[in-house]
Amino acid sequence: MRDLIGLRRVLFASAAASAVFGGHALAADTVAATPATATTQTAAADSASSDESIVVTARRRSETLFSAPATVTAVSGETLRNSNIISVHDIVALIPNAVIQDDSESYNMYINIRGMRLVDVQAEPNFGLFRNGLYVGGHRSNLGAQVDIQRVEVLRGPQGGLYGRNAVGGAVNIIYATPTDEFSGYVRGSYSSYDRFEFEGAVNTPIADNAAIRITAWHFNQTGSETYNETLDEQVLANSDRGARFQLSWDVTDKLNVSWLAEYQKTEGPTLHTFAPKGVVNGGITSLPETFDRIRRDTPSIANTRTSYFSQKITYDTGLGQLAFNASYRKYDFTGISDSDQTNIPLTASTAARKTDILRGEATKDVYLEAIWTSPDDQPFTWIAGVSYFDETFDFSRVIQSNRDLRPQGLGTPRYWIGFPKPGTNVQTESISAFASATYNFTDALSVTAGIRWSQDKKHLEFHQGILPEGTLPQGNPALDAFLVTAVGAIYPNYNLDMKEKFTFTAPSLSLKYEVNDDMNIYATYSTGFRPGAFNLSPTTVDTIPYNQESAVNYEIGIKTKWLDGKLGVNLAAFYMRQKDLLLAQTTSLGGVDRTYLGNVGTADNYGVELEAFAKFNDWLSGGLSVGYLDARFDNAIANPGKPTQLILNDKVLPATRTWTINVRFDVDVPVTADFDFVGSAAYRYEAGGMLGDYYIVYDYPTMNKIDLNAGVLIHDKVRVTAYVTNLLDEHINQFYYYNTATSATEGRKTGISVIYNF
Repeated sequence: MRDLIGLRRVLFASAAASAVFGGHALAADTVAATPATATTQTAAADSASSDESIVVTARRRSETLFSAPATVTAVSGETLRNSNIISVHDIVALIPNAVIQDDSESYNMYINIRGMRLVDVQAEPNFGLFRNGLYVGGHRSNLGAQVDIQRVEVLRGPQGGLYGRNAVGGAVNIIYATPTDEFSGYVRGSYSSYDRFEFEGAVNTPIADNAAIRITAWHFNQTGSETYNETLDEQVLANSDRGARFQLSWDVTDKLNVSWLAEYQKTEGPTLHTFAPKGVVNGGITSLPETFDRIRRDTPSIANTRTSYFSQKITYDTGLGQLAFNASYRKYDFTGISDSDQTNIPLTASTAARKTDILRGEATKDVYLEAIWTSPDDQPFTWIAGVSYFDETFDFSRVIQSNRDLRPQGLGTPRYWIGFPKPGTNVQTESISAFASATYNFTDALSVTAGIRWSQDKKHLEFHQGILPEGTLPQGNPALDAFLVTAVGAIYPNYNLDMKEKFTFTAPSLSLKYEVNDDMNIYATYSTGFRPGAFNLSPTTVDTIPYNQESAVNYEIGIKTKWLDGKLGVNLAAFYMRQKDLLLAQTTSLGGVDRTYLGNVGTADNYGVELEAFAKFNDWLSGGLSVGYLDARFDNAIANPGKPTQLILNDKVLPATRTWTINVRFDVDVPVTADFDFVGSAAYRYEAGGMLGDYYIVYDYPTMNKIDLNAGVLIHDKVRVTAYVTNLLDEHINQFYYYNTATSATEGRKTGISVIYNF
């Protein structure tokens, strides 16, 4: 029912806005007041591009990257396609002071920007995620393959004023290629290691003088795997991702444009993919040591997702500015099964051994509505003002399926299910906000921008936990039921709870920009951000279920410069960010078993410097460099205060945060004949420093040296054929450590060949 109500809200808002403006049956590309703007310029953050040529919408209006007083990196879709990059993981890895860990449970994106991270798979993300400028944050912001992209903009630092909830570490805006008034498109196919086939393509065509459509489709399929489960003869990392996107842009009049987008995506892949270098203890028996390429599990690792997404944008030029009415609807479903004990030890090996699996089910439905008024650009005083509404229902269940040898108790080897939580558990979120930003140009060189956003989140939790009688076999055994109530009920008490919380936050921002000359900009910013509080969905006791919101305040200065007639560009930024009410996993004991939960522990101070540079060495060689340095530490923080496990965190490094991140890239395009070019690229990613774990389990964060190479030919400026290798050094960098010492690691070397045809 809520699904239908949510979709009805989108349709009603769309119809109402259309009725207000009327008209009948494109500006080739519209410059709108939101980050969803399409521009005729191909934005490129690759090494061949100048900041002056890149148009971004980081401040929710179009401006060049060089003139924007913000630390934003823009990556072009052409660069991503030529480099065979299709995942948000690999996109974010191009950004200084941004780290993304592999999610070994297929739950969410663990993006860490400037030390602000996602602390748990059940928490909302630490960054604002946008598709064509429309918010898609909330629970489960993970995305599958990303194709047919115009550009990706990554803003670093709190962006609460312009972008709202969850943009406490930054904002990621994925901008897709939009319909234009020319027939065009592309096709890409590739084959790579582990029998991986990739196909994607897009066709853009006008259907009238003022309307055009763009159709995108993809199918990626991998049957092999670097990791093999010899117990089940399973290729663990085998996966597939397929989907289609349809877009229509219609210039109803010369002032009114309406754009629609519809997308469906389906993925299949692994859930829990770990290996145990020292083996895992189960029932007093330690399993054999494992390597990243060979494991032994008696439960398959399977996850399936399905995502439907619809959006509509209406822009109208009033003469006094542009009005934009945006709406989106998303439905995300997830099912999965994984081996929780992470062994293949049989029940008969020990009376204490257990075979434990986890069955997971999720459904997320959300609606986003937004109205924005943007003033014209050709005046000293400009502004943006708007309101937004976000409604989400997140259904979540985790059923622990356990089999145990209870023959000494005279109960055989029963199976029992524990809802942790049970199906029927959900979190409902209703968020509203109002925001405004104004810029005044004192002179052609000096300007100041001030902004503010007021937000309110209302959250409602329906929580159910305990034994599921329908999952207990054999049924009708009073002795077994009594044993489970005593032995299992102490660890997983029966909860049937109904909780409500409200969180309100005001996010001001201020920036000052001074253009020293045509080749130098200096700026200073003050910004704030927040992540709403929420509920633990793996609670220990009732009082540990809710936790408070986090916030951050950022102070930053930066300089952007051009040299040698724009052939060299150097940007430098330094910042200090203060985090408050930081979330961290904490531990306690329930029924004699150690359990973790999320709680606010205190404050942290983050200091950092970021350098980005590009150079056009000659007509055929260009390069780019980015360097990030970050010192992120707890300042006044205590985990588990007043308990035996109390831990003072003062001056400890924030978990999963890198001290150094460096990217180096070179691109070549050497004409050999009039119709034949040699093309290629070399990219290097370096990460060092930091630690893994939440200080109850602490490990070093291994240094990463990742080299990607790409070389081939470009024929008639249309056909690009390249061979490539990723992770040339075949490094496997640990990403997570579990309570049982099992770990996950990045994938090793891959090779492949890619063919792209542009028309």
